[in-house]
Amino acid sequence: DANGIHREHEVRILGNLVIDEYEDTVTGLAEAGATVYVWVHERDPESHMETTAAGDGSWLVDFGLRETPFDLTEGMCGRAEIRDDQGNATAADWCVPGDITIRVTGADGPEFWVGSSDNIILRWGWGACTQEQIVSFSEALDEDYSLNGESLEGVWGAPIEAPWLADYCGGISGWRINWESTPGILPVGDHTVETSVWLSTEITDGIGTYEGLLFETMITIHVW
Repeated sequence: DANGIHREHEVRILGNLVIDEYEDTVTGLAEAGATVYVWVHERDPESHMETTAAGDGSWLVDFGLRETPFDLTEGMCGRAEIRDDQGNATAADWCVPGDITIRVTGADGPEFWVGSSDNIILRWGWGACTQEQIVSFSEALDEDYSLNGESLEGVWGAPIEAPWLADYCGGISGWRINWESTPGILPVGDHTVETSVWLSTEITDGIGTYEGLLFETMITIHVW
């Protein structure tokens, strides 16, 4: 630095993290004898724990064994960290695995960040004021989905009542139909989902009329 002091930080072994939501545990590997600090983001110090890596480098923290037990739940994220005598740290972030639902419609170009253990669900839907209008939509639909350039299969569910559409449908309950695809757990890196939806004939949802290109979007999913 400006005072002529030279510091070095050696990146140390810390990885192979496994999170068990039901047992409230986080396990991993580090250097034998290393002190490992583990906590949940935004829940420190109430979730803070320390442990020492065994001779084979394995370590485990059990949040249920705290004086005040701490419950790991889906979607929580945290950090494991080892430090040297100068306060330098080697860290690894982790998340409790869970289902992450991402809408494939909307403005072009949205980005999403998910964990490498998250189960990804892609979804979008169409609403209308009557079941007959939902049927007309389904019959006119021409759609194409891809994940990283490869065709992506999805499934349309059965029409369901949508009471929240009553404000748009003259006070009567509307209807909705949902499309869903589950690519599941994706490898670490960046992934793109491209969607094109066309209507072959003019349809109405009871509010407006639509024909031709309904939407065409691309989203990016960052898996870390």
